[in-house]
Amino acid sequence: MSWDIAGMPIGATIGLRGVIWFTDGSGISSARGAAGPDGQFDLTVRPISGNGPRGQVRGQRHPDGSIEVRMNGTGCSHVDTVLPPGATRT
Repeated sequence: MSWDIAGMPIGATIGLRGVIWFTDGSGISSARGAAGPDGQFDLTVRPISGNGPRGQVRGQRHPDGSIEVRMNGTGCSHVDTVLPPGATRT
């Protein structure tokens, strides 16, 4: 899967919005959620084309830029990983 998520400050939180897609082209999904000032985030993922992933993504962005990710749902069931700083693919 590849990701393109952008953030916009909304008070003390950051609104998150973007897309997640399978690199084989089988589907794309919208992702929406929020991140707190401590770096913890929660996204809801819903298919918008093809057989895109569906579920919840929760995690933590660390001060070094790495991102701890926990995904649960169809197409991303029980995936736990750490993305290095700057990574956009799981």
